[in-house]
Amino acid sequence: MKFLVGLQTDITAQKRTERAKSEFVSLASHQLRTPLTNLRWAFEVLEHGKIGKLPDEMQKIVERAQSFITQMNQTVSTLLNISRIEAGKIQVRDEKVPIGRLLEDIQEEYQSALAVKKQSFTINCPKELSLMTDESLLYEILTNLVSNASKYTPERGSVTLEVKQEGDAVSIRVSDTGYGIPADQQKQIFSKFFRGGNVIKHETSGTGLGLYLVYNLVRILSGSISFSSEENKGTTFTVSLPSTPPPHS
Repeated sequence: MKFLVGLQTDITAQKRTERAKSEFVSLASHQLRTPLTNLRWAFEVLEHGKIGKLPDEMQKIVERAQSFITQMNQTVSTLLNISRIEAGKIQVRDEKVPIGRLLEDIQEEYQSALAVKKQSFTINCPKELSLMTDESLLYEILTNLVSNASKYTPERGSVTLEVKQEGDAVSIRVSDTGYGIPADQQKQIFSKFFRGGNVIKHETSGTGLGLYLVYNLVRILSGSISFSSEENKGTTFTVSLPSTPPPHS
C-alpha cells in the first residue's frame, strides 16, 4: 500500500512539473512575440527603402537579419502551439481558405531567408482552389515545412510547393533538394526533439520540434502526412486534408 501511495505521489508531482513547464513556455512565447514583431517591422522599413535606398552591403545585412527574425518567429510560434496541444487547448475554426493566396503569404514571409541562401522557390497551385479548414493551423503546418525545406537545403538549392485536388481531398507537397533523411532514422522523423544526424554535421540550427508539431496539427485537422526522402538528394512531405472536414471534437 505504501508503494502505491508513493507511486501516485510521484506521478502527481510529475504532472505538476510538466504543467508548470508548459505554462512557462506558453508565457515566454507570448512575451517574445511583441518585441519580435517590432523588430520585424523596423527591418522591413529598412529593407523596402522607406527611409532611403541602402548600400548593397547593408541591404544584404538587413536581409540576413530578416531571415533570423523569421526563424525566431517560427520557433516562438512552434513552442506556443505545442504547449497548447499538450494542454488540450487547440481550437479549430473551419473557414473557406483560398490556397493560392495563403501560399503567396508564405512566399512573402520566407523571401528573405530564401534570398540569403540564393534558393529558388516554386509554387504550383490552381488559382481557384480552396479548402475548408483552419487557416492559422494550416499556415503553421506549411510554414514549418517550408522553413525546414529551406534550412536543410544548401545554397542555390530549390524548394517547391505543389497543390492538387485529389478526389475529396487536397494534397499539398513540399519538396526540396536538400540533405535528405538517413534511411535508418526515418522512423523517428515525427518524434519530439528528433534531428537527423546528417543535418547536425552541417551545423544547421533547429529545435527538433517542427515536424512533431506538424504531425499533430495535421491529425487535428483530420488529415494525414507522409514523406519520401533520399540522403543527399532531397525530401518531399505530402499533407492530405479533406476538402470538407468532419466535425471536430
